[in-house]
Amino acid sequence: MKMRLINILSGFSVILALAVSCEEKLDWGNTYVYMPQASILDGGVTHNYPVPLDNNPTTRNYLIDDNGDLLVTLGVYRSGLQTLESFSVEVYADTGADISGDGNLILPDGYWSLPETVTVQDGQREAIFYLRVYMEKLQQDFPDYFDKTLVLAVGIRNPSKYQLNESLSKTIVMVDCVKFFEVPPPPELVPGGQFNDSDKQYWHYADASGTYAEGEIFVIADGKLTINAGGYYDNLVGEYWVELNETLVPGRTYELTMEVTASGGGVNGEFNVGLAPEHSEDGYRYPIKNKVENGASLDYKDYFFASLGGWGATDPLTNPFSGNLPEDAPYVAGFVPGSSRFVAGENQKFLCLQGCAWAGTIGVITIDNISLKEVR
Repeated sequence: MKMRLINILSGFSVILALAVSCEEKLDWGNTYVYMPQASILDGGVTHNYPVPLDNNPTTRNYLIDDNGDLLVTLGVYRSGLQTLESFSVEVYADTGADISGDGNLILPDGYWSLPETVTVQDGQREAIFYLRVYMEKLQQDFPDYFDKTLVLAVGIRNPSKYQLNESLSKTIVMVDCVKFFEVPPPPELVPGGQFNDSDKQYWHYADASGTYAEGEIFVIADGKLTINAGGYYDNLVGEYWVELNETLVPGRTYELTMEVTASGGGVNGEFNVGLAPEHSEDGYRYPIKNKVENGASLDYKDYFFASLGGWGATDPLTNPFSGNLPEDAPYVAGFVPGSSRFVAGENQKFLCLQGCAWAGTIGVITIDNISLKEVR
């Protein structure tokens, strides 16, 4: 009987110890208030919070409401195992934070809003709040932001209870606009490509032979550029060039198209389309092609050309031709054979159209509807 009583008392002692242990456990752990989003990407190393969050395909960290506003999910969390009591924090945006590196742009004022405070209720450990971004207004006023990342530092401070974890109190929201904007059509990069009367101001004539003035053989009229070179020429080298609306961005893909016709009958001559870092203000720039062909591609790799020749029985200028350049050109450098698309080189900002004949002719050539745009 004594042994049984000892066992019973021992059992009660264990239960009591467990009860005390559980009671003490309620006070275990550090009680801190912080933003979970500050560490969700890389454990809090950068505080970056991409929207959308691509590192976890099952996590959608935003909503789109009926007004088209982007609601970025943010939150407040309390650590520790103490009793869950209500508290509140202030919410703010640190608009002076230096976070616009790597080509990112600060989310402009007037295009977002935040709540002033957030309250975590009794019995709750966390609360959600949203950064509201007025995406439709943003796209309307800043259409060029379609491929940008907009950033804003959102923080919490002054908790009414508990201690703030300063190291995780701020989140760098990074909105990838390409995922939310409608991609606008790319701008036209060739001014005057329709060759209307008002387009003449953009084109510049260069005559390397010193014989044929502008308007004599090379003529812009009737909505096209015409090279009237049906006669015999000992030395004809003339060119129109235009400066592009902007220098092409190296490594990006572009598309160049133009409608070209040739009457045929060409002998010892050619028509060239050139895309280059320099123009032909001083005349003959046909050596651009020679420099590429003669193996100096390291120095002249950014000079692209497409050529129609009149050197053999099957060449386009020998026979009538109608097509698009550079796509239908039999001779190209830099451009992709059989394609209107190409990857830009360095400092390409001039488009050149050139007609040449040496003891021969190139017939009558017309050029119209030139277009150069980035492929998006």
